[in-house]
Amino acid sequence: MAEDSVKHKTLDPIMQNLFKRGIECHYYNGNEIMKKFPGIKCDEDFHGFYEPNGIVLKADKCLLALRNEILRYGGEIHDEEKVLKIQRISDSLVTISTYKCTYSAKSTVLACGPWAKKSLALLGTDLPTQAVRVIAYYWKEKKPGMFSASNSFPPFMIYFSHYHLYSTPSIEYPGLIKICYHYRSPVDPDRPAVVQEEDEVCEQKRATFLKSLIQKHFPNLEPVPAMTETYLQTITPNVVPIVDRHPKYKNVVVGAGCSGYGFTIAMSFGKILGHLATTDERPYLQNHFPFQSNLVKPAL
Repeated sequence: MAEDSVKHKTLDPIMQNLFKRGIECHYYNGNEIMKKFPGIKCDEDFHGFYEPNGIVLKADKCLLALRNEILRYGGEIHDEEKVLKIQRISDSLVTISTYKCTYSAKSTVLACGPWAKKSLALLGTDLPTQAVRVIAYYWKEKKPGMFSASNSFPPFMIYFSHYHLYSTPSIEYPGLIKICYHYRSPVDPDRPAVVQEEDEVCEQKRATFLKSLIQKHFPNLEPVPAMTETYLQTITPNVVPIVDRHPKYKNVVVGAGCSGYGFTIAMSFGKILGHLATTDERPYLQNHFPFQSNLVKPAL
């Protein structure tokens, strides 16, 4: 959904893309939105489109499926091993040392999440990523089931002129819907609870503003969060993920800055990363997510 003032730059490109590819979607004006989804209250100048095949991916089940596939194909999983040293020995040898042992391989994929910058610094590279803290807000339904996935209430995004909301339906916690106003506080991933004072103030201001939006657009929710969760993300300066070979070490492949996309693109990005690590070819899709060599600097 979007206000009329931002419809052309938010909804229109997505709708055109779906129509071009023959993917089913339906356009609604403000009144039609409220009729289709009674839990939402919006003005007449709102626009929206609904894609029936949109789904919510459960992160815990995605991780379990991936782990099972790794084991099924003979892979090994080593948990809770902090990386202490990464060395590119030659074009056919990389070693990674943890506090438990040292691993050797022809090539390696570094997909280190919030620790990407710290990990690449071990190779003398200043990767342009930033670990950030994000707060997720959950709101209690006044009418049980109104915002439930089992009641066909969809995940959604609402674009306003200077901000946007995103949501998943009541599915993680029965009776609670997740609706958030994105604000990212830069943090040290090893000390995620510590944020700058000004960021703390901004988070509080946005939380207050989010409450007012809930009151205005979701009158069937309690206007005070029932619970919150904090988690870490990783971003790049231009918000484009990095999925590429290291510009200096071709047998070191990096996947970073995917936060906000996460499980949605994990299969595609995993395939690209594996391809880069095991062949000399460059997958077509990978051209959309370059290492952005002009942003990478030697670590001081």
